Amino acid sequence: MQLEDCAPFTSDEDEWRWVEGTAVGGHDHLLLGTSLPWLLEPGMHELEAWNEAVAEGAWGRRIGRLGEKLRQALDLEHWAAFDASFRRLAEHVRDVAEGRHGDAPETIVALSGDVHHAYLMEVESLGERSSRVYQATCSPFRNPLGKRERRAVRLAGSRASWLLNGALARAAQVPRAPIRWKRVGGGPWFDNQVVTLRFTGRRATMRLERTSPDKPGLECVLEREL
Repeated sequence: MQLEDCAPFTSDEDEWRWVEGTAVGGHDHLLLGTSLPWLLEPGMHELEAWNEAVAEGAWGRRIGRLGEKLRQALDLEHWAAFDASFRRLAEHVRDVAEGRHGDAPETIVALSGDVHHAYLMEVESLGERSSRVYQATCSPFRNPLGKRERRAVRLAGSRASWLLNGALARAAQVPRAPIRWKRVGGGPWFDNQVVTLRFTGRRATMRLERTSPDKPGLECVLEREL
């Protein structure tokens, strides 16, 4: 991996061109650092995509105003709430994974936090010779979520949530995402925690450790080869 110097950006399009020109193949691994997760629980993703469409008038101005109030009340501000940007990154990552921008890396990992819990997502069905694509999310020192918020996060990971919110998104004319993904390795986890990614040649591993109120030190809750 290497970090490249770049001139100050003058527009969003300049930023995108830099990302698309820098995040390419020809490396053992590609690591994408994003402050907010690129991939949420699928049910939550569909909810935020639906909310964006409604807030922008898909169901009329009056419903749009309610959609904007809901967006602000629930902090629906992740990549899923900006469908054009989400879709552009997803399509680029898929192209890199399938070897259209140089030799496909062994793994492509988006590393993020800021959502008060931790999880690991894996993108599905990109082909036998494609990169394995993950979203690793860890919020090390987080504001603790209440019981109701934790239930909402777990519900967002259910198939029922994905189907219901997906139906809402399709009714608001939101196209399906160009990729599919699912949570792997258990979780989500709501503790103070730290994630370690290790890259050794073409091998990559993820280790997630959390604090315990009953004993000092860190407890490993997930160790997985990516």
